[in-house]
Amino acid sequence: MVLPVPSTGKLSVALSLSDLQVTLSSGDGSGYSSSGYIRIGDQIIRYTGKAGDVLSWPDGTYWGQFNTTAATASVGDVVQECLVYSNQSFTDVVHDLLNRSGIADGNIDLTGIAAEDTQWLGADWRITTCLHEPTSASTYLQELAQQTGGVFWWDPVAAKVKYKFIGPQSPAALTSATLTETSDIVLGSVDVQPLDDQRMTRAFVGYNLTNATANVGEAKNYRAGRGYVDAGAESANEYGDVRSDVMYSRWLTTASDRAISAFVKRRVGQYRDVPRAITVKVDAKDADIEVGDLYDVTTSRIVDSTGATRTVRCLVVKRKDNGRGLDLTLRTTNFSRRYGFIAPNGTSNYPNNGGYACACLNTGLFSDGSSGYLII
Repeated sequence: MVLPVPSTGKLSVALSLSDLQVTLSSGDGSGYSSSGYIRIGDQIIRYTGKAGDVLSWPDGTYWGQFNTTAATASVGDVVQECLVYSNQSFTDVVHDLLNRSGIADGNIDLTGIAAEDTQWLGADWRITTCLHEPTSASTYLQELAQQTGGVFWWDPVAAKVKYKFIGPQSPAALTSATLTETSDIVLGSVDVQPLDDQRMTRAFVGYNLTNATANVGEAKNYRAGRGYVDAGAESANEYGDVRSDVMYSRWLTTASDRAISAFVKRRVGQYRDVPRAITVKVDAKDADIEVGDLYDVTTSRIVDSTGATRTVRCLVVKRKDNGRGLDLTLRTTNFSRRYGFIAPNGTSNYPNNGGYACACLNTGLFSDGSSGYLII
C-alpha cells in the first residue's frame, strides 16, 4: 500500500499567484477530501473547501505551506493530495498509517504500542510532517522504527502488528526470563554470529526539513542535526577505526531536539561493540517464547575478557516450531555502559543495590573498580 494514495486530478485552468482556488478536470474532484493539503510542482497549498471539481482557500497565506515557495502552475499539472501529521504522537501516526494500509484495529497491538510510546518516547517525540509523494507504508514504518530505536513485527499467534523499543532495561525487568545451557537450551544447538558490519563509533541524525518537497535523502535539506562520537571506541586502545551511521528524519522538527540528542548517544551505546545473532533450539517446555520477547541468554559461546561466561540480553527476532520445541533467532541488545535507573524506596547501597543507580566515587568508579552509571 502506498501513501498518500496517488491522485489523478490535473489542473484544467492555469494557476496564478492571485488565485484562491484550483480547478480540476471534470469529475476529478471526487478523489479529494473536503479539506486538506495538495502538492502542485514543488509547493504545498492548504485548501479548506471543495465544491465539485474546485478546491479553494480563503487567502494568500494558504500558499507555500511547510516552507515551500508559492509558484504558478499550468494546465495539465498534477494535483497530488498530501498526508499531513501535525504535532502528533508516535502512537497516533503509526495507528493511522496501519489503518490506511488496510490493517484494522483488531490486528494492531494499540495498547502495547502506546505503552512503549509513553515509557520511552513521550512528549519529546512528536511528529510534524507532510507526506506528498506516494511511498510504501512499509518504508514509513521502517523509518519510524529505526529512528525511535525500536522494531515492528507481525505476531502470528496474536495476529497483531507489534512494536518494541530497544533500550537499556530496568533491573526490575525480566528477572525470570532467562535461557541457559544447563536448563533451557538444547545441548550443542547454540550458534553465535558476530554482526561486525553493524558496529558503529559515531552516529548522526539530520532533521527539520528545510521544506516539505526537498529531497529527504540529502543532508543539505535539513536545518538541524545531532551527532555523538565515542572517542574511546575509535582510539588505538580499542577498535582503532571510524564507523559512522547517518540517517535523516522527515518526521521530526526542532521540537524533538532532546529526543534526537538522546537517540544518537543511545544508538552508539548499543552498537559500539559488535552485536551478535544467536540461534538456539529450546525444548517444548519453553514453547511460550514469542517474537519480540526479551531474554537473558547465558552460553559458553559468549565470554568476557577473562574467558568467563557472560550473560547478554537479547531480543527474539525469529521463532519456528520444529515439532519438538522451538528454533529461535535472537539479537543481542546489550549496551556498552551501565545505565542508571532510579531505585525504589528501600533499595540497599552499592553493591547490594540490585542493579539500580548509585552515586560512584569522584574517580567515576565504584569501590570495586567498575564504572559508574549513565543516566537514562
